[in-house]
Amino acid sequence: LREAALERHFPEGPTVDMACALVSGFCAALAMNPIDVVRTRLMTQPASQPPVYRNGFHAAAQILMTEGPKALFKGFVPSFLRIGPHFVITLMLLEEMRRLAHSYREQSARDDYLLTVFRDIDVDGSGEIDENELMTALHAADPFGNQYDSASLAKRIFQIADQDDSGSIDRSEFLAAARKSELEKLLRGQQILTLFRDIDANDNGQIDEMELFTVLKRVNPDQFQKVSDEDLRTDVRRIIKEIDRDGNGTIDLSEFILAIDRVNDLVEHRLMKELLRSSGVAFGE
Repeated sequence: LREAALERHFPEGPTVDMACALVSGFCAALAMNPIDVVRTRLMTQPASQPPVYRNGFHAAAQILMTEGPKALFKGFVPSFLRIGPHFVITLMLLEEMRRLAHSYREQSARDDYLLTVFRDIDVDGSGEIDENELMTALHAADPFGNQYDSASLAKRIFQIADQDDSGSIDRSEFLAAARKSELEKLLRGQQILTLFRDIDANDNGQIDEMELFTVLKRVNPDQFQKVSDEDLRTDVRRIIKEIDRDGNGTIDLSEFILAIDRVNDLVEHRLMKELLRSSGVAFGE
């Protein structure tokens, strides 16, 4: 029920969890009530010979013949009032715990990815980023041409990130600053470029079907164990067909950036969002 609700673009959260839990509790009470009625009749029948009910099937048949189908649902309301809150509390708690665990894994993956971005910017491998390295990275990350001058943009980033005024940004400063929304927007282009290069295994500047398929399998292997390779390949073909604006069967960097900017409009948006979340690239939910 919850997955069906999310597929129909209901917002994920406690409201959807509670509604789905109530419906699940209602269905469970509806299915269990006839069994509870039959069991109660068997357990409370008088100790006479021969017994009123020989077994559960005989009891169900007798109840239907003598009292009608409604008799099997006696006590449904009390049963639902008992089961419903139990389902709501249990499922909402489980989903909240799942979200917290996912958020923790997402943050860890994001920090790992940001360290990869840091290493890509730190060309000389000194463990610190200077303004020239940052300017080069910002220029490479924007294939459309940035409206800001690279030098002034780099200075803005240094004002945010360089907490000790040393003239360079170390790993801890980079991670701390990347959690601030302003810096995250400034570094988004570099994140997208790094992600693109990670997917583009043969470094030809184009993402093909096999490269995207391989990365999606690697991003969340547990999730895609339930999906056959052929089904995932079909989804990948749909993604490429939708993103590929020039019709050459592959995705270049400009097409990739445009797809991220309109990810919510994509038919296979859930796969793309899973890929972006794993890499820490910001996108509109």
